[in-house]
Amino acid sequence: MLPSPTIRKLIREGFPKPEQADMLQVAEAEQAVWLVRLEKELATIDRVKAQQYNTPSKQERPTLVFTVSGNQSEWEYRQNSFTLKFETHEELTGLWLSDEINWRRRDETPRGAVRQVEQVKTFIDVVKGRLDRKALQEKRKQKLNDLKQIGLTARLKELGAKHRFSFRVDQSTNAINLSVRVEGKANGFNFSIPKGKLDTVIEQLPELVATLKNLSSLGVAFRSSFKSWNRLRNDWIDPPTEE
Repeated sequence: MLPSPTIRKLIREGFPKPEQADMLQVAEAEQAVWLVRLEKELATIDRVKAQQYNTPSKQERPTLVFTVSGNQSEWEYRQNSFTLKFETHEELTGLWLSDEINWRRRDETPRGAVRQVEQVKTFIDVVKGRLDRKALQEKRKQKLNDLKQIGLTARLKELGAKHRFSFRVDQSTNAINLSVRVEGKANGFNFSIPKGKLDTVIEQLPELVATLKNLSSLGVAFRSSFKSWNRLRNDWIDPPTEE
């Protein structure tokens, strides 16, 4: 999914505000049929799905929703949806295009005034290009992260062999998730490490492992979940406020 600022920019560039006479106009009685024909036309475009999602009535104008998807199978879920609807907006009446995913923003959904169908098709091509670029960037980033994790795993193996601890490691968008297990215990101690602080934490890992081993020798258990304790636990006690 492209971010909201990008969608705003693409709509603004692809649909400059026209005069009323330039708006794409269709008689109200023919709008539903006209959108059905457009639905079939858009559905023939690669990586585009289109359908009307409401029943025309006096209160609700017919609306066409179309979705533009990425070009690789692993990125198919990277898609954006838009609506085409005959309505009055900014004192102009005609066909308007808007971002269908309007729950992700607090302000009003951006709209583009449609002069002709070719504008919509050009807009679709631009959106596909942006989705493809984003997919490529994310794929390169993931490849780089995978290489970094291979190096990190190798380093942790060295430390694990030297200081006698087990570990498992994976990553999220912003953090490295590291679990450390010492003295053959079944439970490990879990850390979420900001990626920017990883090198510093790895330097301190031998000292941390030594502390964990010492605590383990004293019978201290490390838990990743305290659900069974919740009903028995008291409130947090904070240190006195420094004056």
